Amino acid sequence: MPLLPHKEFAPAVTPDAALWRYLSLPKFLSLLQQQALFFSSLEFLARSDPFEGTLPPTRFAHRAWRSLEQLPPEVRSKLPGYLKRGETDLSIAFTRLLDLHELRIRQAYAYRRSFFLNCWHQNEHESAAMWSLYSRANEGIAIVSSEARIRVALGATPIEVYGGCVQYGDYGSGEFTIDDGNAFRPVLCKRQSFAHEREYRLVHWDTSVTHKKINAMNGVFTWEDHIVPDVSGSGQITVGRSEIEIEALKPSSGVVVPCRLSELIARVVVSPLAEDWFFNVVMAATTAHGITVPIERSKLADEPLR
Repeated sequence: MPLLPHKEFAPAVTPDAALWRYLSLPKFLSLLQQQALFFSSLEFLARSDPFEGTLPPTRFAHRAWRSLEQLPPEVRSKLPGYLKRGETDLSIAFTRLLDLHELRIRQAYAYRRSFFLNCWHQNEHESAAMWSLYSRANEGIAIVSSEARIRVALGATPIEVYGGCVQYGDYGSGEFTIDDGNAFRPVLCKRQSFAHEREYRLVHWDTSVTHKKINAMNGVFTWEDHIVPDVSGSGQITVGRSEIEIEALKPSSGVVVPCRLSELIARVVVSPLAEDWFFNVVMAATTAHGITVPIERSKLADEPLR
């Protein structure tokens, strides 16, 4: 299916704005051979940036609330919404409020196992910083695409993929927060220190990690402490996994997502420090796999006019 729209994903500046993916030679060859993009697990990306997919410190303010009296007025006014029918004791609502905040924090960490990302750099020009960060200086390759191209290239992909720009924020600021209204929000935010990446993310959410199918037995569905009559008509329903279940799952390193490279790639750019043999290898590998696009040398190493 094509790149799907979603209200949480901010589109690229324009559908045709240049998106760059900087690669090493092995990753580039793997891309060509598999005719597919590799989406890395957010859990594994968090090894280099432990804040990936997490909530900012403002979402931990509740840990300082020891009593109803310490609640900010705007929070206290919402407490009745945590009471069940017939309940009036706000201390019960207070406890539920704290529990919910803790649950959301734990969910953010657990859900990192279910998100898979393929990351691009949004820029009309190549970036010297990206060459050094994401490829060996003399053996790097960049493929250039766009949101419009990605949408077409993923047209026959059997899984759901969303795309959008990362929001950067000051996680240390008392003003920056991430609402918990949607599971994608922590995935689309990073610390301001990474703003130079100007990242555009392709995201696949594997809901089989966060949810499971339950089959009815003797006319009822039973899981954990739930017993629900089967009115599904199919004898099967999907329910959410507990955080304990998700945390017990072995995380996958990533997923391979087929795409049409002839539609994905607008051009290939080779590292500014690459030698002739490396450029020739890239050109031969690209054409051998039926990709007929311009293959250029980076202009970053050009000499100025004298």
